[in-house]
Amino acid sequence: MEQKLQNSNFKGFPTLHPHVKNSDGSESNVLLSSFGIGDKQYVIPTMVNGKKLSPSDAVKTAKQHGLEKYPSFQSHQEADNWAKSYHSKIDKNGQINNTSYGYPVISAKDAGLDSYFKKNPNVAGMAWGAGENGSNINDPRSLVVNEYNQYMKDQQKKDGLLKLEAARHVMSEMQYVPDFKITKEQRDWQKTLGAYQNNDNAFKQSLISRILVGENVPGVTPEQKISAMVVEKELSQRFKQ
Repeated sequence: MEQKLQNSNFKGFPTLHPHVKNSDGSESNVLLSSFGIGDKQYVIPTMVNGKKLSPSDAVKTAKQHGLEKYPSFQSHQEADNWAKSYHSKIDKNGQINNTSYGYPVISAKDAGLDSYFKKNPNVAGMAWGAGENGSNINDPRSLVVNEYNQYMKDQQKKDGLLKLEAARHVMSEMQYVPDFKITKEQRDWQKTLGAYQNNDNAFKQSLISRILVGENVPGVTPEQKISAMVVEKELSQRFKQ
């Protein structure tokens, strides 16, 4: 459960957070830490303007802008929970947005899926809109998380789900048709997945999405990894927007 901010009107940090490439090839735009100042715990960025800051410099920067502009909590645990929940939602201007890889994250109720999700808690979430998963073709593309799914209480798993479903949207918009071969091991797995049994293209896209989020996919080939990199690059471009 998200912790309530003492300054509930908080919309974003007063600092800039452009994306920079890490040594491992990934990209980051913000790092968050909690600091005890007075009788409160503040969440303060330790990466500003593309540069990592020491703890003392991070606090100094926050004080220069005014601590009242930063989220504050009564306990370290509350601050840490907030930082984990919102880390991936800080854009380049320091603002919080409820999007993931450029796609709005909407509630199951707004998507008309609350009843379905409640009856099917095993479904973690889905890409929605533009005709995806039975949605109206005219509905804008979005992402929906099933809050009745036990695993979606874990922020890391929720972030993985959002990335997986965003990848599905990206491939749909790209009209991406993977040309790699499905291995025998994967064919056996495909037979156990009702929605993909007779749809090779959808199954290939599912393989790519699962590879992207680090799921255990049987018999991944070099060609499949290359396809996943193509989609990863497009996702990264959308994340910067």
